[in-house]
Amino acid sequence: ATVPYTPMVLPPGGVDASRAAGLLISTNASAGPVLPLAFTSFVQVNALIDTAISFANPVACAVSGITVAFRVSSRVGTGDTIRCAFPGLTSDLGSRAFFTQSATFSQASWNADASSLTFTSSGVIEQSDMSLYQVTVASSAGLALPCEGIRADGPALSIRSFA
Repeated sequence: ATVPYTPMVLPPGGVDASRAAGLLISTNASAGPVLPLAFTSFVQVNALIDTAISFANPVACAVSGITVAFRVSSRVGTGDTIRCAFPGLTSDLGSRAFFTQSATFSQASWNADASSLTFTSSGVIEQSDMSLYQVTVASSAGLALPCEGIRADGPALSIRSFA
């Protein structure tokens, strides 16, 4: 039998243990229906909300400090990461690791091949903590904005949680 593709959209706040309690699965298969049952296991899906990116020196081709701000919807553990994709950003210093100006996400790394900046959590953020986290990478990290600038209709900047 062919199962048609139906996209599933997760809630804006992600899925954690309290939200998963209401998730059910059922079928109306021709071999006999299965009434809705709760899932026995699930993988938590963290969501980032109230995200913002700002540049200390918003000039095309120029090196700039970058501040990324966000709130998390679920628990973040020590060593969990937040990854930002910055298509077109470059660095004369290549891929490397460095420190940020944030106590919670004090370590960062730049992947030149993927044009991505990854922040690593240096502590635990509990689910109930709805603080706005601001992670600043100084201009000394050598990240330069694209020479064509960042266009509204250009490649999308993105931020993802791997918590």
